[in-house]
Amino acid sequence: MVNPINQQAWGGRIDDEELVFSPRWHQLIQFVDLQDLNDTLVDKIVFVGFCSDQGVVRNKGRPGAKNGPEVIRQAMANLAVVNAFEAYDLGDVINENQLEHAQAELSTMLTDLIVLNAKPVVLGGGHEVGFASFKGAFDALMKSQHEFTLGVINFDAHLDCRKYGSEASSGTPFTQAALLSESFEKTFHYAVVGFNPTANTQGGVAFAKKRNTVIIDDVSSNLQNIEKIQSTLRDYLKPLSHVYLSLCLDVFHQSVAPGVSAPQAVGISPEFVITLLRWIIKFCKENNKLIVVFDIAEMNPLYDKEMITAKLAARLVHEYLNGS
Repeated sequence: MVNPINQQAWGGRIDDEELVFSPRWHQLIQFVDLQDLNDTLVDKIVFVGFCSDQGVVRNKGRPGAKNGPEVIRQAMANLAVVNAFEAYDLGDVINENQLEHAQAELSTMLTDLIVLNAKPVVLGGGHEVGFASFKGAFDALMKSQHEFTLGVINFDAHLDCRKYGSEASSGTPFTQAALLSESFEKTFHYAVVGFNPTANTQGGVAFAKKRNTVIIDDVSSNLQNIEKIQSTLRDYLKPLSHVYLSLCLDVFHQSVAPGVSAPQAVGISPEFVITLLRWIIKFCKENNKLIVVFDIAEMNPLYDKEMITAKLAARLVHEYLNGS
């Protein structure tokens, strides 16, 4: 089910500057109905919420992420506009304990947006959003491209490559993505930055390594190693035509991101992620690699403190929007 956006979430202050118009994000956001997707959205940012944490519950994590999209919007609303943009909000996909149905609904929405050449940004929600985002991109490219090579870059402490049977969870999205790709005889291209070796089972690691996944661990993910990591990702990105970027907030140290389903004792820093994210966006633009979808996962307001995780999520969306 898709709920229209609660426009009050986009409330904020209005500055009366004498010399120049100084808007905040809530003054520029427009609202669009699912039935009104059209060419107006070409090259425009479109926000979609994914109000689900059923996958987290199935994965025996801490529930609460289903309320993530609204608090991320609240944190974004008052951001100062650095460069003027045009962005729309499509509302929320609501889970209501029917996870697979919600994933299918979101993936269909994303397919329609990507075929329109819009730039969807998905606000989560548990990382079960990952399969919906991937399938939405994959299906759009199957419809519109004769040849394509889609790859994933996931900032995450987890590979999310757990065994998948008949039931999805927040631990299975990239297993599902790999199986979908391989069902069409396509190679699954996957890179993970911020991997925590103690939070991933041997089975998940074996599944990922069998598919030549690029794995950069949390201890190595720092600014001192940035050039080496950029070189690794440069080689990874070269054969790709399209990219799906996913950012799980549990990749960060719990001191800067307590509001997540699985907090990290080690984690990585926002400065490192922002620096690498800027580089990825710049490299893709300069080398004709189209970023087709960006999502933020595992925002859990039940465990946040003074909205610091929500504010971090908002800053990361700003970095993506400002770079793309």
